[in-house]
Amino acid sequence: MRTTILESIARGSVSRRSGGWCFRLDAGVDPVTGHRRQISRQGFATKREAVAALTNVLTDVRATTPVRDHDGGTGLGDYLAEWLVRQRPYLRASTLHSYQIAVARIVARLGDTSLGSLTAAQVQKLQTDLLADGGRDGRPLAAKTVANTQVVLHKALADAVRLELVNHNVATAVDPPRVPCPALSVWTIEQLR
Repeated sequence: MRTTILESIARGSVSRRSGGWCFRLDAGVDPVTGHRRQISRQGFATKREAVAALTNVLTDVRATTPVRDHDGGTGLGDYLAEWLVRQRPYLRASTLHSYQIAVARIVARLGDTSLGSLTAAQVQKLQTDLLADGGRDGRPLAAKTVANTQVVLHKALADAVRLELVNHNVATAVDPPRVPCPALSVWTIEQLR
C-alpha cells in the first residue's frame, strides 16, 4: 500500500512503498510526442538512498534537456491558436467564444512577437492600447473587457510555463486595470417605511 508523499525535490517525490522506498520524477514534456515524461524507480532500502538516486536522475535530466532559444521559436499568435484548440474540450461554448475574442485582440497587437521574448512592458503596452483605442471602431474598451483579456493572456502564459515553453509568466508582473465598482443606492428610512 502506498503512503503519502514525504519529501519533494524539484518536481520529484520520494515515498514509502511496499516496505521500501521509491521515487517519481516529472521530467517535463517530450518535445517529439508532446506527452508528459515520468521516471520512477523503487526498491530502495532507505529514504536516503531514494533521495540520492532521485538527485542523480534529476541532475541527468537537467543536463540532457536542451536549452530553449528564447529569442526565436514559436510566435505568440501561433501559440495562442494552439492553446485555444487545447482548451476547447474543457470550456463551454460561451466561454470559448469570449476566449477567442480576447485572443483576437492580443494577436492583433502582439501576434508576431516570439513567445519566449515577450516582456511585461509589451503586455502593459497592450493593456494601455486596448484602454485607449482597442474597440472595433477605434473607441476605448471598458476596463472590465481589458481585464478579461488580461486574464486570458495570463492563463495562456501560465500553461506555457507549465509546458516549459517559457521560464516565467510575464503577465504576472502587470496589474489588470482597475474596474470601477458601480455606485450602490441605499434606501432611505422613508423609502423603507
